[in-house]
Amino acid sequence: MKKIYLIPIYILCVSLIFSPLNFLLAADKVDLAGYAMSRLSGLSFGLFNQDQNQSEELILLDGDISEEFSLLSPGAPFGPNLIKNPSLETAGLLSGLPEFWSHGSWDKNNPVPSYPVSGFDEERAVRIDIDKYVGGDSKWYFEDVEIAAGKHYLFSDSFKSTIPSVLTARFLLADNTYRYFDVANLPASFIWQTASQMITAPYNAKSLTIFHSIRGNGSLTTDNFSLREIPVSGGFSQGFVSLDFDDGWALTYKNALPILNKAGLKSTQSIISGSIKDWHYVNKSQILDMQNSGHEIASHTKTHADLTRFSASRVKDEVAGSKKALLSLGVEAINSFVYAHGKYNNQAEEAVKDAGFINARTIDIGYNTKTSNPYLLKSQVIALNTSFDEVKFWIDRAIADKTWVILVFHQIDYSGQTYSATPEMLQQIVDYLVLQNVSVLTNSQGAALLE
Repeated sequence: MKKIYLIPIYILCVSLIFSPLNFLLAADKVDLAGYAMSRLSGLSFGLFNQDQNQSEELILLDGDISEEFSLLSPGAPFGPNLIKNPSLETAGLLSGLPEFWSHGSWDKNNPVPSYPVSGFDEERAVRIDIDKYVGGDSKWYFEDVEIAAGKHYLFSDSFKSTIPSVLTARFLLADNTYRYFDVANLPASFIWQTASQMITAPYNAKSLTIFHSIRGNGSLTTDNFSLREIPVSGGFSQGFVSLDFDDGWALTYKNALPILNKAGLKSTQSIISGSIKDWHYVNKSQILDMQNSGHEIASHTKTHADLTRFSASRVKDEVAGSKKALLSLGVEAINSFVYAHGKYNNQAEEAVKDAGFINARTIDIGYNTKTSNPYLLKSQVIALNTSFDEVKFWIDRAIADKTWVILVFHQIDYSGQTYSATPEMLQQIVDYLVLQNVSVLTNSQGAALLE
């Protein structure tokens, strides 16, 4: 008899973010295009046992279809599989390794790569074993494939592992430097599973490979790889932008507010309620002045705490307590929340909902669509080394795809801190938004447009 369990699954992304992990059905072979399109009806995703020698067990994930797949344009075809030798069946004549594949590691972990080993639905797969782990990771990976910046790609593979594993996207940029993004942490599985992740190519990217790695003592076997370009539509009548300023820095108030007010653009200012008496941060009168100028005041916890590290009672105090403190200053409404350090989990998300917030923003990289989870809004973070061309690219991409991009700033000053931006950089961005007549909304206004 088949067993069915309803469970929520949330997966921690190593790059300081959490994100839901999407698992796809793989009976014999995974038809990603057909399966993903069939899910547009709003059914839940399932994590399926793929081992034909075991009893069939279906585990349904609690909740609606993942927002990544809600991006898909109905009726539009997927692109071809970009990965050469995706099922690892062809070995090189001289090397004996799978053609167009390599294995690698960094730091000290004494990996043992194996090929061929028994695969999921074909004869051959690859495996990594580690028994003397100190640090770093080890993986097999496919030869870089050409991609286009700003395009969206769906990656999947079949795997089984004795320890948790990680998906990392490595992009080669036009200047021949690399950028790495951990896009998912996968749980250990002693039976075959197929995982998928949607990936958006960043500005200036020209090629991509995916590392499926382990970072500890254990083994990982992988097979049945796919990477396809997917069509996207955000679902809004037009694309739009939000301007978020985190932490409530006093110099941001001094340097950013005049630029925004002169242009008539409204922002979302996320305030750490416990820092109001610190001279580095905005005070009560400045917070109320921002509100009176039409800017949204959002909560950013009481103490800038990592909500994933504390008990339920502490998390509730950080979330609900920050809202209470800001309201006590005379702020009229606190509808938006911003996760400190970008870190969240299911407990944190529930605390935000319980406190009466209508949306919450992460620092998960990406764009928001009409069916995005309002409590896990994605964003693009502007740092010291972010160029105006990159920000322009994010804005143009959102307008073209009719999505919502949230631009996140921290200090607006000349400190040279990692997450700072100069007043001149902000002015350039604001001028572009005005010139292009881009709709700029606060987080609450944007969230109100979600389904």
